[in-house]
Amino acid sequence: EQKTELLLRKEKLDSEKEELKQVVENTKKYHLLCGKLSEIQEQYVDKAQIAKERKTEYDLAYQTFLDGQAGVLAKHLKEGEACPVCGSKEHPKKACGTEYIPSQKELEEVKRKWEQARNQMEASSQEAAELLGKVNAQKERAADQKQIEEQEKRLTDEEYKLQEQMKSNKKKVERYQLLQNQIQKMNNQMLNSLETDTKGIIDVAEYKYS
Repeated sequence: EQKTELLLRKEKLDSEKEELKQVVENTKKYHLLCGKLSEIQEQYVDKAQIAKERKTEYDLAYQTFLDGQAGVLAKHLKEGEACPVCGSKEHPKKACGTEYIPSQKELEEVKRKWEQARNQMEASSQEAAELLGKVNAQKERAADQKQIEEQEKRLTDEEYKLQEQMKSNKKKVERYQLLQNQIQKMNNQMLNSLETDTKGIIDVAEYKYS
């Protein structure tokens, strides 16, 4: 019964050790994911800044393009003639031509760069969001270092106590077996002695009555 109890305790201890091993592995994965998430978040911040700058560049180029168109158009407006844009025949304030007017092709290139930066920013944001979900899920299966150390110490102490009990139990079994062997040996000796005595009595009796 005691042996069965010790075996059950050993099985339970082995199971807890395996569970702790899994917790340690999950904790390592959690910290790796956290590190990866920090990298992705930093990349997102950088890409968001680039997208913001590209948007500012596009807005400025687009406004300059429109202002330039207005300036170029204003140079050809004459009093009394209808403006092809608004239809007015009076032009009290004509826009001044800008020093540099981006072409339609140049404007489209600036816009393309902005959209590319925006797409990269959105992709980085999505990647960070997905990784954040994994981090939160992994966190449920992880533990802090203090908890792990406390659990390791408890299991080490339990294992030591169990080993000592098993050693003690083994010694008891060995002593019991030794005692059983001694008893068996004494019984055999007594049986042999009894057989010898019995044979001697029989021999004497046979001799006496022969």
